[in-house]
Amino acid sequence: MKSLNPGLFVATLLLTSTHLLAQVPDYIIMQHVRPSAPSMAAMGYTGTAFLDGHWAPVSNPAGLAFVERPTFSYTYAPPFALPFGDTVDKQYYRQHVFSASVPLAHAAFGFYYFNIGFGEHSYTDETSPISIGKYEPKLKQYQMSAAFNFGIFNHSQLSLGTTAKYLHHDYFFYEGKTFLFDFGARSDFVTAGKTFSFGLAINNIGGNIEYKAKEGDSRDEEVAKLVKAGFALHNSGFEDKSDQSMQYLISLEFQQNFNDESYLEKMWKSLGIGAELRFFNHLFGQIGYLYDLYKDEHANDYKGVTYGFGFETPEPVKIIIPVYISAAYGRGVDVGLLDMNIISLGISLDLK
Repeated sequence: MKSLNPGLFVATLLLTSTHLLAQVPDYIIMQHVRPSAPSMAAMGYTGTAFLDGHWAPVSNPAGLAFVERPTFSYTYAPPFALPFGDTVDKQYYRQHVFSASVPLAHAAFGFYYFNIGFGEHSYTDETSPISIGKYEPKLKQYQMSAAFNFGIFNHSQLSLGTTAKYLHHDYFFYEGKTFLFDFGARSDFVTAGKTFSFGLAINNIGGNIEYKAKEGDSRDEEVAKLVKAGFALHNSGFEDKSDQSMQYLISLEFQQNFNDESYLEKMWKSLGIGAELRFFNHLFGQIGYLYDLYKDEHANDYKGVTYGFGFETPEPVKIIIPVYISAAYGRGVDVGLLDMNIISLGISLDLK
């Protein structure tokens, strides 16, 4: 029995069908629309100027320089059921992210594994409509980030970071691969007991994704390249903030896709605002709003209210070794049929 090989046309149709659910490329869903940092989604998709530590590379790799302890974490975004598919199968756009980060004296390194599943699909042979098996397409991203902190000088500090990403899209009989890079910078200034932060990041520098079918056909898909510029105000300095009963953070960020060679230029041009209240540096609530700045009508309006909350244990918990435990939830803007609830759990080792 010979399995069905859909060929270039059919595989291309299958490849683009998932895009229609959210009208954005699948890798942008994983990288940006449904980010693995719940705080980024919760605060109007901002973060370039304020995200510190482990999840900072999702927005700006320079923020990784501020990770304080070795950290391991997991982020999950729920799937949904296709309205025209098998009601039993609810695994469309199920998203897992596993990660680890390690701080050094003036640098930090992070390792991240992203996985999106597209649900099980039946396939047949060339002579019968009867299913002979099932297959689950997947999109994976392997990522390594590095950041360097140039220290505090005259009430200011500067950090730089970079990320290398390998994308692998396994979609039925079509396979796409590419390498992409992010670059980011962040500067923080302290005056009158407040911190003013500025961040700039460029995402997905590199070539197109080349999709190849098993019979040899191939096609290129252009990659969305995002530029992000952000500002944040925080009511504390660089010192330990644990003695403050309440802290606030306000953020503002502009984002645009600067790949103007195709329809992708219409995909993302936005202004996000966000606010956070943090109590005793361990409990926090967040809210934000994302404005869609694209002047012409397009498939989705990327706008709406976002929110989230989370906590970190105030003292290390003894689980074989002392660890800090954290959890966060973020709700992004509605995009297509996607479930925009993002949940993250983390463990940081206390090696003091």
